[in-house]
Amino acid sequence: MQFVRNRRHHQKAKKKRSACLLLLTVLLIGPLSSSLQAAPATFITALPVSQDQLLARFSFNPTLSSNPSAPSGGTQLNNYQFPETFLYGLTDKIALALDARQGFSSMQEGLPQGSQNLSAAGAGDTLVFARYTLFSIDHPGNTFRIAPLLGMYLPTGYYDKSNASGLLPAALQNGSGSVDPFLGLTAAFYNRHYGWSWDATYRHNPPAPGGFDLGDEARTDGEFEFRIFPHSLPSSYLPNELWGVFETNLISNNRSEIAGNLDSASGGFSWLFWSGFDYATLHWELGAEVGIPVVQNLNGPGEVKQIVSFRLFYEYYLAMPSWRKKKPAPHQTGI
Repeated sequence: MQFVRNRRHHQKAKKKRSACLLLLTVLLIGPLSSSLQAAPATFITALPVSQDQLLARFSFNPTLSSNPSAPSGGTQLNNYQFPETFLYGLTDKIALALDARQGFSSMQEGLPQGSQNLSAAGAGDTLVFARYTLFSIDHPGNTFRIAPLLGMYLPTGYYDKSNASGLLPAALQNGSGSVDPFLGLTAAFYNRHYGWSWDATYRHNPPAPGGFDLGDEARTDGEFEFRIFPHSLPSSYLPNELWGVFETNLISNNRSEIAGNLDSASGGFSWLFWSGFDYATLHWELGAEVGIPVVQNLNGPGEVKQIVSFRLFYEYYLAMPSWRKKKPAPHQTGI
């Protein structure tokens, strides 16, 4: 009898270990049917995600800017951002996104009486949005989708940081101080050899406490990618792949207002171009891109213009077991 009890206990423990191992495998491996592809680095609205799948991306984005026309040798600005992006496929059509970021900025500013060093660090505004796949066409080896999105920026950043000398320059502030509605439209096409994605978004910035009103932002982004290696895909498994990527951002910012008065040294239009490489595996992706400005038509002589920017990111896909269970029928519950 003791032998039977021990055997039953051993079988139960073995089943528990098997269930835990299966759950861990699902979480770490993810869906084996997914095809490899690169992903846009400079915008997150078009990132692909499947139902019950969680995408986690961690990025590093250093940017070097300057204003050589400023007095006493000009102004140098170094900005380092650390965005963290999470995208979850709630259903086969609805995706939920959260983009939080932290950063550090340092500025060497030329003044008539000499130069001064300024710095600021902290969290930026947090973006949350929902995306709905309105139209899609899926065939073996390729997919096309159109999806509107709607969300908001939460005022987790700072817009009025100051030091002993007063309010820091706008280039060192990283928030709007208000809840900002955000909407847009995305489209994407992918096959086994190349793909493209696009978005157009608008951010409305209402006035913040203290009379500050950051100008609204309208932008459109595009990405084109092509597989470099391997040249031909084996039919038996999904290999690791190297992709070449080109991206572009067109960004238009309205002038800001301070106490109801337009800030003449704010807002403008920028066109940025990026190129780089993505290394994609079945479970994770690593990307690196460098960006330079093509056009920077900024308002006011004091605007700091971007010279060069880099973006590195690592992302991982997790298959999340769904907790949305159907309610059992009454005869199954015994009620």
